[in-house]
Amino acid sequence: MSAPEPGAPPAVPNLPGRPARARRAGPNPFETGGEHYDAVRPSYPAAAVDRVLA
Repeated sequence: MSAPEPGAPPAVPNLPGRPARARRAGPNPFETGGEHYDAVRPSYPAAAVDRVLA
């Protein structure tokens, strides 16, 4: 890559940014005990699933 020309605007402007998002408190359920998605996914009543799939 070539160097930018003198006096040219920066490739990425210096915009006022937000601070980095902090991790939410609490453990990630996938990291605790190596569980699979089926162990932590929400369960829905069979009647509700049938109604959506109908």
